[in-house]
Amino acid sequence: MILITDGESNRDSEKTIPEAQRAKANNIEVIVIGISRGVKRQEVEAIASEPHSSHLFLVNNFDSLSTSGEPLLNTLNRIAGKCQIH
Repeated sequence: MILITDGESNRDSEKTIPEAQRAKANNIEVIVIGISRGVKRQEVEAIASEPHSSHLFLVNNFDSLSTSGEPLLNTLNRIAGKCQIH
């Protein structure tokens, strides 16, 4: 699962972390891409799978994604190989 966020959860926020934990308990890898300076780090760390070095990417703006490009692409390529189409 890939989550792209610009800050912190604002809809049913009390469910965000428990739902992410449920997904991870069901062997779903959660990749978080935080785009803005307003990202609530504690929340996105709780949502992202471990290790954070390959599941959590924080940038200040969309242009900054290019600096995270290689690690992010490596992670996406790795998980794409595990994907199944139903």
